[in-house]
Parts: sequence; C-alpha cells; structure tokens
Amino acid sequence: MATAFLRINEASLVLLILTILFSIGNWLGFDLRSTHALTGLLATVVGMFGLVAIMFFVMATGGYMKESLKGDSLEKDFIKRIAGIKMRLYPWCILEISLLIATAVAGGGLLAGAPVYWYHLGLAVATIGVYLKTISATKIDFAENRVMLEAVYKKAGKKSSL
Repeated sequence: MATAFLRINEASLVLLILTILFSIGNWLGFDLRSTHALTGLLATVVGMFGLVAIMFFVMATGGYMKESLKGDSLEKDFIKRIAGIKMRLYPWCILEISLLIATAVAGGGLLAGAPVYWYHLGLAVATIGVYLKTISATKIDFAENRVMLEAVYKKAGKKSSL
C-alpha cells in the first residue's frame, strides 16, 4: 500500500513536469494553454490525493502499532519513533499541498488575465523542488515505518503482508 501511495505522488510529479513542458511549448509558439491548464489541474488533484493518503497511512499504521504494543516494553520507543516520522514527513506534505493549491490558483488567475506570470512560474519551480524533497523524505520514512510494522507483526505472531 505504501508503494502505491509513493507511485501516485511520483505520477503527480511527472504530470507537473509535463505541465512545464507544455508551458515551454507555449513559448515556442504552440497554443498549449488548455493542455497546460488541464495537466496542471490533474497534477494538483492527484498530488493532493497522494499526499493526504501518505499522511493518513502513517497515522493509521502508527495507531495500529500503538494499539498493538499497549503495555509492552517497546511502546514508548515506538511512539517516539512514530512521532518522529510524523514530525519529519507531515510538514513537507502540508507545504507541498499548499504549493500545489497556490500554483493552481495563480495559473487560474493567469488564464483569467491577471498579471501573475512570475508568481505562477516561481510557485511551479518551488512546487517541483519541494515535491522532490517530499518524495525523498517519504521513501526514508516509509522504510522506517515498514521495519517498525514488521517488528509489531513478529511480536504479535502475525505474518507480515508488507
């Protein structure tokens, strides 16, 4: 499941890069504004879904581990580690969601005739940079989360489905 959430976000990143390529096509004289806008909107929706899914996955697995280890000697250590994952990952996810929304809004304003070209371009570049960092942080934190989940499954005598 965690891999699927990562793939959704990687797909959104690819859509964002395609959106920029369509914008370059506009500079070269091709009229790709509608394609640029639709691809950007799709990237925004897919990205927001993927990022919220990542946050929910971390929250749900953390809750499962906390419940499974209630009263166990590992409980305090795991709760600290889960909180660490959340503290490292959530700010990047929330920042990326905010940038996706701001970029889409600025793009809509640009299509409506508002002079926000440089804001839109700057937000687009920031969005891609932060997305790369978010995906990188997610991979690291999902690996730690997986190790912790496998330890919980082993302790409970369950077979890991990860």
